[in-house]
Amino acid sequence: MSKISPKSPLYSPFHPQPGVLKKTHMSDEPGTALTFQQLPELRRKTEAISHFLKDQISGHLETLRPLFAPERILGKYAGGRTDVTGAERALAELRQSYTPFTTRPYDLPETLDENWLTLVGNSLELHAWEYAHPVQGKPVTMSSPVRWIVNYRANYTIAQVKSALASKETNRPDYLRQFAVNALVLQLVLNRLPGLARLFQDLRFELKSETVPELKGLPMVTVTSSLKSFRPADDLIQSATAFSGVPAFIELLDVEAIVQQADPLRAKIEALLK
Repeated sequence: MSKISPKSPLYSPFHPQPGVLKKTHMSDEPGTALTFQQLPELRRKTEAISHFLKDQISGHLETLRPLFAPERILGKYAGGRTDVTGAERALAELRQSYTPFTTRPYDLPETLDENWLTLVGNSLELHAWEYAHPVQGKPVTMSSPVRWIVNYRANYTIAQVKSALASKETNRPDYLRQFAVNALVLQLVLNRLPGLARLFQDLRFELKSETVPELKGLPMVTVTSSLKSFRPADDLIQSATAFSGVPAFIELLDVEAIVQQADPLRAKIEALLK
């Protein structure tokens, strides 16, 4: 498991020629011209592929649920029936990672209660990867069609956690606490079991830790497809959001990149055959 990386999906926009809207690539190379008339069809394809990928990831997580069980690392501390070698060290590591969140804006209890670990469970859920992107001085909520946040199931969604932290108060501090504990436990599990990340890599997904600015330092696990998406130029986003009346936009699938995408498994086999 790699260390926390603040890698962002944000791409630097290009300035389109008059009447032509160009897409922005992570490589900073000019993309194919994209017009407002082309948007509906590309968005339809993007949403179809995104739903397929999300269903695929959900299926993998459900199949692998026993491997993500916290008791594999924490033993009886997480409600397991048997002692696990290294559980004491794992608990000490968890307490250390928990300490920074006992201050604002989380204000969690100073001591990590072991009973909270029995509430984590082993059911995993996916949350949309979203970020705010300013367009003409107004924030637009962008979401990725190929990346999601993974966490153990909790009573708070990502949006509710962001809202609670932004207002610095919450009616359910126990929900906020459990969300944070769940996230820290998942980090611990993946750090102790790096084979899980390698397994997802073989399935063409990247499983790693990232930071979400609105979550104020709480590391989250993300799962990202090998397929690429891009954020089009601001002019197109502005036109689309003005038409829909909703300040939200989903990144678009890079169809050209799919055609040119290399297969890591094929590349490795071809290298071995040389």
